[in-house]
Amino acid sequence: MKLSISTLGCPNWSFDKIITEFSKLGVQGIEVRGIDGVMDFDAIPELCGENIGKTLEILKKNKLEFVCFGASSSFHEREKHEKNIAEAKATIDAAKRCGVPYIRVFGNNVSAEAPDESLENIIDGIAEVCRYAEDKGVVVNLEIHGDINTPERLAKVIGALKCYKSFGIIWDICHTFTSCGNDISEVYEVIKPYVRHVHIKDAVRDDGKTQLRSIGEGDINIEGIIKLLLDDGYCGFFSFEHEKKWHKELPEPETEFPKFVEYIKKLNI
Repeated sequence: MKLSISTLGCPNWSFDKIITEFSKLGVQGIEVRGIDGVMDFDAIPELCGENIGKTLEILKKNKLEFVCFGASSSFHEREKHEKNIAEAKATIDAAKRCGVPYIRVFGNNVSAEAPDESLENIIDGIAEVCRYAEDKGVVVNLEIHGDINTPERLAKVIGALKCYKSFGIIWDICHTFTSCGNDISEVYEVIKPYVRHVHIKDAVRDDGKTQLRSIGEGDINIEGIIKLLLDDGYCGFFSFEHEKKWHKELPEPETEFPKFVEYIKKLNI
């Protein structure tokens, strides 16, 4: 089983600290969502210009690899497509120059008044990004997130985008938990052929709202989901997405990252 950790969980760590700590933990991958407070891939020194070669050497020396670059791009608003498509394309370019196989984008919100229009906007935006990625060796992964978390909506989006070899899915299990609880069977059947990357986190449902919890202290059937994926031949990364950047109340990475690794090691898989 291959483990990675998203830098979203350590938003203020330097690149050197990330390498040191992740190497000590024994994980194999780094999912990049900002480094040392910088979110723009073109502004992260280690990922630009003549620094890239040294960065890749450091990763290899420490038996680590970049597994995914996370863009903020979301496509439910047609009037913001130009900006979001430009960001996604820049992230693809950064991934290509660093030898990273995946980027992440969002569909995000679906209007209650015009749901079909929202889905068309999402499909059209991601399709343009996929076309840009087709000959660059980078896969554009739509994350299960926001309102794109039900089997019906996922089926429509996937049905329109599966023609692109550069299209895939990031399964954020927390967002499936939000929409379906632990009854994941319908969502899984829709996404199974397209899952390229998996986000692991834990949560509870409290008064109709999802509340993040420390790993192992929530209600998500993490063990069952991991076993299901492995039994079905999934060979990608299980990436711990500890949302410390957005939720300051969550535990510090110095305690939560080791807890994640120990939790996974103790699973009956």
